[in-house]
Amino acid sequence: MAEMKVGYIENIVRCKRLCLLFFFLVCFNFTYGQREIVLNTTGYGLDKNAENGINPQQWSYIKKFIGLKYGDKDATPTCIRLHVQWEQYESSLGVYSGEKLKAAVKAITELAPNMKVALHFPYQRGGGLNDSYFSDPEELAKTYNGTILQNQITYTYPSMYSESAKARYYNFVKHALSQLTTYYPKILYVAMGNSTSEEYISPIYEDNGYTEWGFYDKSSRRSWLDQYFKMRFPGATSFVGKEPVIPQAVAQPLIDSNDVDKPVYPPNGGYWNTTEGKELHRFAGWGLLMQFKQFYEAVKSVNSGINVIYFISDFGSQQGNIRFLHNSTIPLAMDLADGVYTSDGNNIYDLWRKIAGVDAAKGTQPNKVAGIEFDPVDLGQVTPGGGIDQNLADEWFDRAFKHGANYIHIAMHFHDNEIQQLAKAIANNREKYITNAFTPPTPVAPIEQNLYPKVFGSEYLFPDWSKSGQNWSITDNKPTFIKMTDDGYWENLWENNDYLPCDFSLNLQNQQPLVRPSQGVTLNVNCTGAECDRMIVSWSGQSVNQDGGNSLNFNAPSQDGVYNYVATIKRSGCTTRTISTSINVQAPLPVKLADFSGKTSERSVILNWETTEEINSDRFEIERSGDAKTWTKLGVVATNSFAGVSNYYHFEDTRPSAGQNFYRLKMVDLDQTYGYSRTINVKVGFDSGFTLYPNPVRERIFVSDENWPNIDKVELYNLNGNRVFLNDQVVDPEIDISQLKSDSYILNLIYKDGNSTSKKFVKE
Repeated sequence: MAEMKVGYIENIVRCKRLCLLFFFLVCFNFTYGQREIVLNTTGYGLDKNAENGINPQQWSYIKKFIGLKYGDKDATPTCIRLHVQWEQYESSLGVYSGEKLKAAVKAITELAPNMKVALHFPYQRGGGLNDSYFSDPEELAKTYNGTILQNQITYTYPSMYSESAKARYYNFVKHALSQLTTYYPKILYVAMGNSTSEEYISPIYEDNGYTEWGFYDKSSRRSWLDQYFKMRFPGATSFVGKEPVIPQAVAQPLIDSNDVDKPVYPPNGGYWNTTEGKELHRFAGWGLLMQFKQFYEAVKSVNSGINVIYFISDFGSQQGNIRFLHNSTIPLAMDLADGVYTSDGNNIYDLWRKIAGVDAAKGTQPNKVAGIEFDPVDLGQVTPGGGIDQNLADEWFDRAFKHGANYIHIAMHFHDNEIQQLAKAIANNREKYITNAFTPPTPVAPIEQNLYPKVFGSEYLFPDWSKSGQNWSITDNKPTFIKMTDDGYWENLWENNDYLPCDFSLNLQNQQPLVRPSQGVTLNVNCTGAECDRMIVSWSGQSVNQDGGNSLNFNAPSQDGVYNYVATIKRSGCTTRTISTSINVQAPLPVKLADFSGKTSERSVILNWETTEEINSDRFEIERSGDAKTWTKLGVVATNSFAGVSNYYHFEDTRPSAGQNFYRLKMVDLDQTYGYSRTINVKVGFDSGFTLYPNPVRERIFVSDENWPNIDKVELYNLNGNRVFLNDQVVDPEIDISQLKSDSYILNLIYKDGNSTSKKFVKE
């Protein structure tokens, strides 16, 4: 029996441990510490003609990964990302394939236990010239010479500045997500893109290795003229002419005149570190962010719990061509999005870029998702089907997770032999980082890297990371994180158009409102809210002009007076705010106050104070407050001006309020400089001093108060706090209440000195 009991207890303990482990893993998987291995269906996915809603070739490819083994280890990806082509879901305006999408998601989630699904919504439509969805050519992106982006590998690119095209796209996304309510817990994230490789970039036209901008359509130029330009250069009254308000080179990249139909040319040689190039650069970034914000809001309007990821290419790459301009958008995009996903790196020789991207993402937003991808070429493929280096895949998957990556994507197309070679990396990393709990190593303190003005040049954006980031023997155990900032890049663009919720609150802390001349002063701006990071504070005031830093340390002015100080707070993406405070600079007063006290005496409060030294002192002004904020002068007591001896004073407040009464002394010198004593509090508990009769009452009630001439207003309130009667020209203490319904009421008397008192009565 003893052995059975011991075994029974051991089973209970084991069960509790397993339950705790299960609870931990479940909780862990629903935080940003969650890790997944995601299989992409790059380029093709949803098929409205397929029985299960998935392109047959992609479905066959997906199933090759299901049940994949490396030895006895499971090498099945934990999530499938479905590419939801616009034209497959909405074949014509308002005609949706919701049932097919549900079938596709159902098929994916049933592939394996706990299988998740991610969704990618492209802002482009297949079909090219055969797609008549966009009947208005002005909704489509164009190059500077008028070429419509509708013929590149049979895709149509809508203008990212066309509000009508975007509205249709958001309706497509919202309708698709609204069909998947049953599967919301299974959706890992959603993302948008507008390139054939799915990344989110500016629309471009590529032909024989030559790349052109795709925002010279009328919608783009109109947005440039009516929105971007007016925010970027507030108050500008003209854009072109002999004496423009701003340089003509800045005004003209997209318009030669106010005629938005006139075509113009891109920056000279495509180099962006020029006056006009910088403005086009910002314009592209601004357009990308505005479109992504609308996408984010569309998704969240359907279900706020769905994660929205910002998907970019070439994280941190030099800005030598137009594909990379969106690097400048990363800090703001990460502020809004639930994470970022990058496809940086081209082959086995620059895999370090993937890790640099993770380190920059986690250094900027440590609590948000960082995702990267590996395609066959990244892992050593020379020719399609030629094989990959399975040890290379295992090493770099492992390194990415160690540096804090949340999602590793398997992208593009792996051939059958390469899938088998990939099994080692999937199995080992699944076992180490997904099946089991894992806490990434603690990084070094993030290195702050301002992307401005580097984004206009041709250098790698994170040179400080390059100095130590690739020392894997150290950084795999203590990563080199980068905190990205964009100070100066978005000047004026978000001042009156908050990109973020910007729901942070500010408080200017001033613990020294009264100081002596030339005394040291410290002011602090305290911020509460999600957007407090990367907050830039500048200060202004007497003898102060300081940029940066939440704290201001300075010496007070040498002359007496009240001085104002203003903190201007800029936060990229949020409207600029200002808060102010003041300090009262006073030389030491010629009165030394030894004691100040108060006590009740029948219906009065007696104040007593003592001074030990008085030189050139004139008077004491006695002040009272009900809340220690708003003060009323009660009276004046002249000083004795006897130097070198103790002087005693008193003052009687004959009409204190019931409850708390705060008192202070204003000590005034002969030259009218002054200072305040400490504040004391005297609680008065006597009856309010007036009577009501009759009570209960039917028609008229009478107020009896010996200070009736000092009453300013009479109010009646019901017990819900609603005022039902007001007499602000008090003459007669008799009040007609015949119109009131039978109930209990409060009569409130307000005196001319601001005090008030009240009593309850009953109307029969």
